[in-house]
Amino acid sequence: MNFLKEAAKDNEAADTVTQKKQKEAEKKAAAQRMVATREERILKTLSSKRARVYALFLQYAMTIFEPVNTYLQSEAPLIHNLRRIVLDLCKDILIKFMTAETVVATNDLLAIKCEDKSLHRSNSELLR
Repeated sequence: MNFLKEAAKDNEAADTVTQKKQKEAEKKAAAQRMVATREERILKTLSSKRARVYALFLQYAMTIFEPVNTYLQSEAPLIHNLRRIVLDLCKDILIKFMTAETVVATNDLLAIKCEDKSLHRSNSELLR
C-alpha cells in the first residue's frame, strides 16, 4: 500500500511539474503573440497616411531650421549674431505665409499687420 501511495504522490508531483511547464509555455506563447501584435501595430502606425504627412512636414521644417542650427553649433561665440540670425529666420518663416513684398518692405516684423488677409499668400501659393 505504501508503494501505491508513493506512486500516487509521484504522479501528482509529475502532473504538477507538467502543469507548471504548460503554464510557462502558454505564457511564452502569449508574450510572443503580444510582441507580434505590437510589431504589427507599430508597422500599421508608421505606414499610415497620417505618419507620412507628419514625416513630410518634419522633412520640410528641418530644411528651414537646419542651416541656423548648424551655424549656431559653431565653436566660436556667436551671441553677437544671434539677433540677426533669429530675425532672418523669422522672416524666412513669415515669407512662407505672407507676401514677400510685405515682409521685405519692413524692418520691424512686429509692425506687420498679420490680421490683414490681403497680406496673406493665397492657398495655391502656399502649396508650392
